[in-house]
Amino acid sequence: MNKNEVWDVIVVGAGSSGCVVANRLAQIPHLKVLLLEAGASDWNPWLKLPIGYYRTMFDGRYSWRFKGEPEDGLDGRVIEHPRGKVLGGSSAINGLVYIRGAASDYDSWATLLGDSSWNYENVLPFFQASERNHDIRDEFHGSDGSLDVAFPRYKNEFLDAFISDAVALGIPFNADFNGRQLSGVGRFQLTAARGIRSSAARAFLRRKPSNLEVRVRQQVNRIILDNGRAVGVEVHGPNGNVSRINCRNEVVVCAGAINTPKLLQLSGIGAAGLLERIGVQVKVDNPEIGSNLQDHIQVRMSHETDEKHSLNALQRSWLRRLRAGTRYVWRRDGELTVGAGVVGLFAYSETGLPAPDLQMHVIPFSAAQPGRLHSVGGVTTSICGLRPYSRGSVEAVSSDSRHPPRLRFNYLSDARDYQPLREGLRLASKVLDGVNVSKLIKSRLFPAAIDLRDDVSLDSYIRSCATTIFHPAGTCAMGHNGRGAVDSRMRVHGVNGLRVADASIMPSIVSGNINSACMMIGERAAWEIAGSLSGAGATPNAHLAHPTMRDQ
Repeated sequence: MNKNEVWDVIVVGAGSSGCVVANRLAQIPHLKVLLLEAGASDWNPWLKLPIGYYRTMFDGRYSWRFKGEPEDGLDGRVIEHPRGKVLGGSSAINGLVYIRGAASDYDSWATLLGDSSWNYENVLPFFQASERNHDIRDEFHGSDGSLDVAFPRYKNEFLDAFISDAVALGIPFNADFNGRQLSGVGRFQLTAARGIRSSAARAFLRRKPSNLEVRVRQQVNRIILDNGRAVGVEVHGPNGNVSRINCRNEVVVCAGAINTPKLLQLSGIGAAGLLERIGVQVKVDNPEIGSNLQDHIQVRMSHETDEKHSLNALQRSWLRRLRAGTRYVWRRDGELTVGAGVVGLFAYSETGLPAPDLQMHVIPFSAAQPGRLHSVGGVTTSICGLRPYSRGSVEAVSSDSRHPPRLRFNYLSDARDYQPLREGLRLASKVLDGVNVSKLIKSRLFPAAIDLRDDVSLDSYIRSCATTIFHPAGTCAMGHNGRGAVDSRMRVHGVNGLRVADASIMPSIVSGNINSACMMIGERAAWEIAGSLSGAGATPNAHLAHPTMRDQ
């Protein structure tokens, strides 16, 4: 590695946002772009197979496997937080569900920021720019992007019965959760097509422009600042050597809601008291770095059903695996193409809300614990609260970047977060008691017994078993008039030439799975950076020019 190497743009983190930023900027002629990833290459076949997330999410070769502090709101339990440590980041190990959230999520950002360019009408073109939807052609979707999106190629009687009984309860059927409305019951779309996962790396790095270089196993220790400007990064390479890489124009941090604030703190950008405590020189005193941590939490109900309606037997039956594998090879469909939910449901826990605040994932398998499926046929209904009020924090604990940060999520510290989980459990129970579903259920596996009429019993159950659904966000949130960690153009306050583009910039978490919103943020960041560089002779190409974006 050349000690004097210089790049025009350095992108830190090859995840859902970083792959997009690097790809789009590298399409500007003569712009040299370097993408650094702390994890490994994504060669493992399980990273390509949709059902493979169940094996890779908690595999330390591909996941950071962070552990939070004991959670008072969860009876003192310690929750593990897998985040992608591989090309593609968490998009390479997630459950593949493609959800943008509610239009009101982005409209509320625009109001908070005083910047209408973040409203839903104006972010929609960035979603469309990434998307290659194989099943839907309308004004809400893209068809010539790099990210494959399609409905899962798997069906069974139980899933159809769940939809039917939900509709019988008055829940509208929704053919597209990413279309005109979010509420209703229907089938999720996945970031996959023809049985292959479409991670950010597969979508945006397969046909890599010649002026983009990607390096794996490159742990960025800190961002180098000089007179208030980001001028490069210090990198810990796979051989243990520490080197410096210089940057002419911009450093873009896309390391995710946990690693991004930690990196900024190790670079001297954060709460002065924290930085002094860990022995880091204060460059910019900003307590917003690492605050405002949000996450969706879930509670689950599992039921025993016939094995033909469940994937549980795949774990113990070689014949079932052989049949599934044969079908996959010849037809690219069936059991191996399932993600973390085939059927979804979005609903309101109370009237008067701007958008649904609870989500269900219906999954055709059940687990006693991560990685260990029940020994009988089982299905799972996961209930998730979408707009949490509780807030936590991320704090570096040492000036050594190899030490994981301290994570305090403070789940259920705000009592309002119980409401969608309670009502979601009640609604799920009603659907599962429906005339079609109930015929396919033999018994309830989990919880063994619960009084759905009693809030006290429900809250006790929630505290005993609620866990993350893996959507950390908000720790470097955008703000207005100097507030927050970054401005509405994702520029870090107090530092020139430094931006953040990932889930950490969300002022409030979106209503659903966050992966697609991270890719939208990557598209938006590349568009912003290209605009800032255009004065230096760089001309954005078609991917970076969105004619539907209104002038601000």
